[in-house]
Amino acid sequence: METEPEPEPEPEPEPEMQIEKYDSRTKQRGYGIWKVTQATALKIHLFAFALHSVEQGRKGISWKPEYI
Repeated sequence: METEPEPEPEPEPEPEMQIEKYDSRTKQRGYGIWKVTQATALKIHLFAFALHSVEQGRKGISWKPEYI
């Protein structure tokens, strides 16, 4: 009893802000650099959140707000 592989999901339409033209000298203009920027910002945000959580845990501060 073989099952057919699931069809791959269609790629999402790319955002409107994508810049079509790339600089032939640097190859780093347009959508490519935007994706890299977003990924870097996300990593920094997650790292900062994790560091903050570790600091609070080390100090014994509860993560719950005081009014609960």
